[in-house]
Amino acid sequence: MALLAVMIPTFVIFARRTRGDLRRICLRTSRYSRWAVRILGLRQRTSGERQGAKTDQPSGRLIVANHTSWIDPLLFAARRPAVFVTSLEVQGDALLGRICAAAGCLFVDRRTVGGLRGTCARITEILHAHHDVVVFPEATSSDGRTVLPFRPAAFAAALAASAPVQPVALAHTMVDGRPALGRRRDQVCWYGAMRFLPHLAGLLPGSGTVTDLHWLAPADSGDRKQVALATHQRIAGALRELQVN
Repeated sequence: MALLAVMIPTFVIFARRTRGDLRRICLRTSRYSRWAVRILGLRQRTSGERQGAKTDQPSGRLIVANHTSWIDPLLFAARRPAVFVTSLEVQGDALLGRICAAAGCLFVDRRTVGGLRGTCARITEILHAHHDVVVFPEATSSDGRTVLPFRPAAFAAALAASAPVQPVALAHTMVDGRPALGRRRDQVCWYGAMRFLPHLAGLLPGSGTVTDLHWLAPADSGDRKQVALATHQRIAGALRELQVN
């Protein structure tokens, strides 16, 4: 816990120094995430479509993944700088909300049409500015065994920006060097009524946690609902091959 007491304030302090400069915020968040991933003993294995290599598109990419834990954004940020979209409910958490705000996250208000449209417009602007945007369109996290239905709003932003939609299947396959089954799965997956600090404290002593990130071919064109459904099907199919049941 002493390590935790140093990690969180340090991140909040240096992230504040870059407030207003999205590129620098993303770069420093990525650097910090690599440090946090090492401290937490997390390891990721990448595979698939050029292993997530950036395209030569005239915009950023909308990176879409299934969502299982608060560590998911850390793993993506540790790989490369990006802007992350999370729920307004997370912003209300005294600690996690402060961390996400310092990291430059966008908080989406799904309760009102105006709030949702405003967030989508902001995502479009960020994509036009050549930043990657990572979304978890299930709108909540789960135990990772299945992929919940995708909400299509963020896909509209990608279409408006003519940005590629990059699906990624995420599966936590090993915990403490053993298959991620039963209670070991819950050691890394964070969902339902689980509280952030106890979950973090339970993960800190562990090592040998392995997450597979399988990058899939960009989704085909269509309207937002069609692209959302096609992306969901690709991720769900890949997850069935990746995950430990």
